[in-house]
Amino acid sequence: MPIGPDSCPPAESVTVLLNGASVEIGGENPNVMLLEWLRDRGLPGAKEGCNQGDCGACTVAVSFRDATGADHWQSVCSCLLPLGSVAGRAVLTVEGLGGELHPIQSALVRHHGSQCGYCTPGIVMSMVEGCQRRDLGTLEDLEDQLAGNLCRCTGYNSIRDAALAALGVAHAGGGIIPAPKANLPTPSVGEPGKDRFFRPRELPDLFRILEQFPAARLVAGGTDLGREITTGFRRFECLVSLEHVGGLSDLSGTRDEWRIGASVTLTRLGEVLGGEFAELGGLLRRFGSRQIRNRATLGGNLVTASPVGDLAPWLLTMDARLVLASATGERELGIAAFFTGHRKTALRPAEVLQTIILPRHDGFRRQFHKVSRRRDLDISTLSACFALKLGAGNRVEELRIGCG
Repeated sequence: MPIGPDSCPPAESVTVLLNGASVEIGGENPNVMLLEWLRDRGLPGAKEGCNQGDCGACTVAVSFRDATGADHWQSVCSCLLPLGSVAGRAVLTVEGLGGELHPIQSALVRHHGSQCGYCTPGIVMSMVEGCQRRDLGTLEDLEDQLAGNLCRCTGYNSIRDAALAALGVAHAGGGIIPAPKANLPTPSVGEPGKDRFFRPRELPDLFRILEQFPAARLVAGGTDLGREITTGFRRFECLVSLEHVGGLSDLSGTRDEWRIGASVTLTRLGEVLGGEFAELGGLLRRFGSRQIRNRATLGGNLVTASPVGDLAPWLLTMDARLVLASATGERELGIAAFFTGHRKTALRPAEVLQTIILPRHDGFRRQFHKVSRRRDLDISTLSACFALKLGAGNRVEELRIGCG
């Protein structure tokens, strides 16, 4: 069935709630990143630094809805986020904190946490998310919240002290900015002959779009694709967001297995599975930054088939199974058969990764190791996961090793 007004009607107004005001973004070029759009609108608080998600100067807060239906702020790198991905959401920039100093900003002033000030707005917006979290129980947790924000001149002790002071105010009942509810967008198509950004809600809609636009690029979190646009200078005529496709963000477990939708973010993956799989929690601590994990997805990390993708070695030792879906049905494939080469997978044209299946209680003991030039926010020189199953007399029954 062709995509058209009767099969996939455009939203009457595709909007974003920007600092409390509804702003229409329909018809925008899909290659425009949120950072560029904000600065063009006269909101220069978010800075362009590295333009690839490493420095955190562009950090803003975007609303997301958790499994209970509650809305929260998440810090994200606006330089890597296609504008179409925030349709129907609330976006908060440092300008949206108001004319008076917010408690986070006041804490940075009191503790001398800002000198040149270039990085400061991004730090403030990372702490907007941090102040609403209740799981920052240790200094290590706080450092992980701020690991995606670099500062060249202030020194991190004063920033950490300011963050601790701001958290104290927030936990005492002040300084928390509630995220407003924002309606998710309906599917939309661009005007004929112009760039397009699709937001399908169901798999059949997704497959119909891919049938009409076979060259369309799929977007989940956008953390890899964003770099292709900002530093690789690639341009895409058609982008298709997977964020709102039914089932792709589901995460459920039985006694024997976990079923994880391909669009589940790494933040949520760690929150739900990190306690059960201790090595996964350690892996994710060194996987990018909080801003990156808030957007990056498990499926995206696999489909990019990058040899420095740190989740693949772990999933190989888990003997994970993948459910691949297309308009003609589903098929299941072991993860070892999914990767066919550098940046190549067994996905067929118009086929998508739908679900990752993980076994539970398989009797293996696992450890993950990562070697990189710095501890935080760096790609792997080598990543490896080792899984060992011992039998009677502590004899090795089975050994699995996954490397990247």
